[in-house]
Amino acid sequence: MIRICIDTNAILDLCYRYYPSEKFAWIWDGLKVCKSSGFISFYICASVEDEVLEQISRFDYDESVYESFLDLFRPEIIEPDEHGQITADFKIELLNCPIAESSPHVKQDNYADLDIVSLGKHYNSEGYVLTSEQKTPNINWNKPNAHKGIKVPNLADRFGVRCGSWINLIDELDISH
Repeated sequence: MIRICIDTNAILDLCYRYYPSEKFAWIWDGLKVCKSSGFISFYICASVEDEVLEQISRFDYDESVYESFLDLFRPEIIEPDEHGQITADFKIELLNCPIAESSPHVKQDNYADLDIVSLGKHYNSEGYVLTSEQKTPNINWNKPNAHKGIKVPNLADRFGVRCGSWINLIDELDISH
């Protein structure tokens, strides 16, 4: 099984921006088949759900589209206490990296980026972090105060968690039109 820990922008991209069901029914259908066969399952950190609902409101998206996603794929909403020790351990490790000294990854509680990576790590080899972010190339973990360069794929790489975009996942699941 692949346990897909999905971030805010990946949800918004699927539901509203790039892969809406009315234009990309084949993607949604392929995901439904994978879900119903038990090959994949979706997980949303509580901090990500809060961000999704905030963005839906902010951009006046149709909330029923997100509700349809929830109905179809039945993602499990994960509270931080279910993987909190991993998040705390990641924060301690990041505090030893000058790049992260002033980063929200270590300064804020329930910070979605770190939450989804720690959840992916919690699921070990089954964990997969699904994000729209692109990895910052040649990140310098020893450069002080460059925290904006830390993207979800950088965190996933640092902590040994599989990570990719919708395109990567669609390819891996062999969903085709």
